[in-house]
Amino acid sequence: MTEKLKIKNSEKKIETRLKELTEEREGLCLKLLPFQFKGLPDRICLLPKGRMFFAELKGTGCKSSKIQRWVHNKIRQLGFDVYVLDTVEEVEELFKKSITLDEILKKISQASGISEETLKLKTRKRKIVEARQAYMIIARLITNNSLGEIGTKVGKDHATVVHAFKNSHLTTIKNIISKTGLI
Repeated sequence: MTEKLKIKNSEKKIETRLKELTEEREGLCLKLLPFQFKGLPDRICLLPKGRMFFAELKGTGCKSSKIQRWVHNKIRQLGFDVYVLDTVEEVEELFKKSITLDEILKKISQASGISEETLKLKTRKRKIVEARQAYMIIARLITNNSLGEIGTKVGKDHATVVHAFKNSHLTTIKNIISKTGLI
C-alpha cells in the first residue's frame, strides 16, 4: 500500500489558506499572540453558528513543542478542537469536514443551476430530484449529521436519504457532485 506524499508547504502558505477558507465562510481567523500565554495555538477560527476551533500551523514535517502539546491537550480537555496542520491539503480537508448542510445545499444549487428554494419543493422533476440526491450523498459522506437532519433540510425523511445512495451510480448525480468540489 502506498502512502500519499505530502507536498512541502511553508507555515505562511498554510496560514494564508486557513484565513481564506475561514473568511469564505464569513468567519474570523484570529492570530493568538505568543506573549499572552506560552504554547498557545497560532490561530482561533470563529465560524457562523457558534463553531470554533484552534489551529497550530507548522511547516511541512515540523512538530509541536512539548509546551505546545501540553497546552493543546489542556484546551482539548475543555472541550475545544485543536488541529495541528502542516499542509494546505490538511487545511482544505478540515474545512470539508466542518461544512454545514446549508453550505452544501448552496454548493449544490450553484453546481446544478437550481435555486435552494426549488431543491426544497415537493417535486419529482428529474433534474431537481438528482440535484437533491447529490446534496444528500455529499452531506452523508462529509458531515456527522443524521439521515433525518439531512433529509429535513430539503423536506424529506431519512428513508429518502438512504434511497439517494442507491442512485449514486447515476452519471448526472456524479457530475453535480464533481462540480461542487466537495468530494
